[in-house]
Amino acid sequence: MYSILVIEDNKDTQFLISTILRFEGYNTIAVDNGFSALKEVKKNLPDMILSDIGLPGLNGLQVLQELKKINENLLVIMMTANSNPKKEERAKELGAFEYIKKPFDHEKFLSTIKYALEYK
Repeated sequence: MYSILVIEDNKDTQFLISTILRFEGYNTIAVDNGFSALKEVKKNLPDMILSDIGLPGLNGLQVLQELKKINENLLVIMMTANSNPKKEERAKELGAFEYIKKPFDHEKFLSTIKYALEYK
């Protein structure tokens, strides 16, 4: 069973994503900021990370950069409610596997997760 770390500061969105993933059989851990995410990854390396870009403290791009320093092979998918081509390009440059726009279609979201895990 795959483990997925969800980094999302909006509690409702965090709950929704975690619930969808658990229903599909994934183990999930959810945190609401980048500092907690980095601590969690150092303690227990997940199979995948889903991170919001607009996080308090360290923003999602900064978190991505730090995650890749911990393990450059980490599978990270970035999420955002605010479409920004420059941030999307930067996320890909930093090693994000994919960039998902919220709100997302559940089926497309799950197929992206499954594809990324199979690709890994």
